[in-house]
Amino acid sequence: MVNETSTAPEKINTFASLRIRNFRLLLVGTTLSNAAQWIQQITMSWLVYHMTGSGTMLGSINLVRSVAALGMIPMAGVLIDRLDRRKLILIENGWLFTITLTLGLLLLFDRANITCLFVFAFLGGMAQTVDMSLRQVLIFDLVPRPLAPNAVALVQTGWSLMRSFGPGIGGMLIVWFGPSGNFFVQASAYALIAFTITKIQFPARKSDAVQSSPFDNIREGIRHIARERVTRTFMLMGFVLPLFIIPVFTILPPIYAVKVFGDESGRILGFLLASVGVGGIFGGVVTASMGRLERRGLVQLASLFLLSLSLIGFAFSTAIPVALTLLALA
Repeated sequence: MVNETSTAPEKINTFASLRIRNFRLLLVGTTLSNAAQWIQQITMSWLVYHMTGSGTMLGSINLVRSVAALGMIPMAGVLIDRLDRRKLILIENGWLFTITLTLGLLLLFDRANITCLFVFAFLGGMAQTVDMSLRQVLIFDLVPRPLAPNAVALVQTGWSLMRSFGPGIGGMLIVWFGPSGNFFVQASAYALIAFTITKIQFPARKSDAVQSSPFDNIREGIRHIARERVTRTFMLMGFVLPLFIIPVFTILPPIYAVKVFGDESGRILGFLLASVGVGGIFGGVVTASMGRLERRGLVQLASLFLLSLSLIGFAFSTAIPVALTLLALA
């Protein structure tokens, strides 16, 4: 059991979970992992388009990453239930470190080709699915139940910050260090994450291991999703961003930076992605300020409609200030 800090629900404040040392370490590692993920995505997109000049190839590599991630979701749950969680997170983090460092070295010595990028995207997508799922579960392992919603909110805030700043940072790092340097930065982040993991005191788990086969567990999970309307709805909503929205932000800016604005250095790409970050921060502040506002579903639908109009406007924009404004709004 976790009882480093037992806080009554009525005394929970915004940063209550940060009083728990194990959670602080998890939060630092998770934020670093999110930063590495976003830097990686923009670096990969820039590399693919720089190598091929093809929007189709750019979309294909994002499709490969998404297919690997989605295909790994059922197995991720089985691994998390059956394996020691400290060992599992160290293994998958070590895997990400190894493939990231390898690709950085291949790029540094001019040995990488488009096939290497596709293999990296597939292997990285699988590992990142396990990483994200496991970190969500660890929140409930490391904090008392009354603090769990607070801890989840803090982790999501860190994710939002990296979602806002990560692509812009990735674009700037391409200018400063080149794509190979970007992968070395990511590998360094994974090394720091491993250090934080070794400092976390994981609670002892009950030894009542699941006796049924992994495939039975997966089938039961699918049946549960099919039966439960609320679970099914939340799961489908969870696919909207990674499948339909985030790829637009990672695929279109590299193409527009080169084709429309004549950017070969990656500088304008950094500005385009930084504008997405500025808009993301503003949107987060607006959302946090809603308080007890009702009818949030209508707000979300209106936001999606405005997002669509903004992206359509960006698709037709030829002036950098207009493109920056529309991406920030989106």
